[in-house]
Amino acid sequence: AGHVDIAPTLVNLARGHAEPSFIGRSLIPDLTGPPAPDTDTRAVFQEVTSERGKKRAFVTTRRHLIWNETPSDTTECYDRTRDPAEAHDIWDVSGDPLCVGLARDLKRLVAGLAFPPGSAAKMAAAVTPPGHSAPAPAHPLDARLGAAIAVRGYDLSAAEARPGDTLEVAAHFAVQQRLGKGWRMFFHLEGPGGGSRNLDHEPVEGLMPLERWRPGQQIRDRFKIPLPAGAPPGVYTLYLGAYHGAERLPVTPPALADARHRLRLLQFTVRP
Repeated sequence: AGHVDIAPTLVNLARGHAEPSFIGRSLIPDLTGPPAPDTDTRAVFQEVTSERGKKRAFVTTRRHLIWNETPSDTTECYDRTRDPAEAHDIWDVSGDPLCVGLARDLKRLVAGLAFPPGSAAKMAAAVTPPGHSAPAPAHPLDARLGAAIAVRGYDLSAAEARPGDTLEVAAHFAVQQRLGKGWRMFFHLEGPGGGSRNLDHEPVEGLMPLERWRPGQQIRDRFKIPLPAGAPPGVYTLYLGAYHGAERLPVTPPALADARHRLRLLQFTVRP
């Protein structure tokens, strides 16, 4: 049992209705009858944060999986059935499927808990899971960043603007291959006379860095382009791409790329 079970249990004792937002469950059925069907498989979340680092864990009746998130980023796992004192770490020697599954589920949970309020709604609007249809971009493209990312097109709130305006953009992507850690998106805005602005950001308001993108997903990254009051009139071009250190993913087709492996996503005009 975990702390998240306390509130559902108290509500149950008070004969109140179950609250759908509770993460835990009432323990009254366990106390008054046979154990719940998931007793042997249910994982209870644990966490300790101190000046020495962060520990996150899942414990079941059979396994105890501990992730030393910081400073070492190491994992331990113990067989509670054969080793109740947890004296022998089996993580590095057994490839135990229960340990591996708990590690995967634990990191998924921790990632979810790190999202700020409102993140679920933003993710639902911006990320289409594999096998589902995503909204079509207003301006379709057929471009690629390496073999990993297809650029489907973009939405643009206006083709013309004036200094002081703010344009709204949505870039549409389809994930074809997974990229490892360290890869990031870049966004460069270039205007008349060679002026350039860095609009780099993590996609979906920071919720979907490239390392979270999974094959089959379709991503819609919405962001704004504020135009300062002194923005010179002329044609502006928004470039994007993906990089890891000094390496950039190549852009295809070449007609949409420049010599710096940047994709010309869109253009707009600023009027005086």
